[in-house]
Amino acid sequence: MKKHEIIQIDELMLQTGLTWTSLWARMKAGTFPVPIYHETNQICWIRTEINNWEEFIEEPSDSGKYYVVWVGRNPGIYDNWSMVKKQVFGEIRPEFKRFDSIEEAEQAYLDGYIKYRKF
Repeated sequence: MKKHEIIQIDELMLQTGLTWTSLWARMKAGTFPVPIYHETNQICWIRTEINNWEEFIEEPSDSGKYYVVWVGRNPGIYDNWSMVKKQVFGEIRPEFKRFDSIEEAEQAYLDGYIKYRKF
C-alpha cells in the first residue's frame, strides 16, 4: 500500500485560507476532499488531494481586499490571497491579515503586526 503525505487541520487552514467552519460546510456539501483518520487518531487529508482541489477551484474575487504580510517570505501588501499563501505557507509563525482598503493595509504595515495580533 502506498503511503501518502498527509496534512493536518492547522496546516490545511493556512494553506487554503479557510476556517474550520468553511471546511466543514464544503465537506458536507461534497465540494471538498474527505478527511481520513490517521494512525494517531487525528483527522488529516491527503496532500495531493488538497493540491488537486486547489488547482481546480475558482477562487473568489479579491476585489477591494488587501493583505498585509509582516512575517513571511516577502513581507509587503498584496491584493490577492493566492500571492499571500505563497508568502506564508510553510513559514514558521507567519504574521498576516486582510484589510478592506489599501489605506488600512498601508497603515497596518507601518504599525507592525503586534497591534493587530489576536491573543
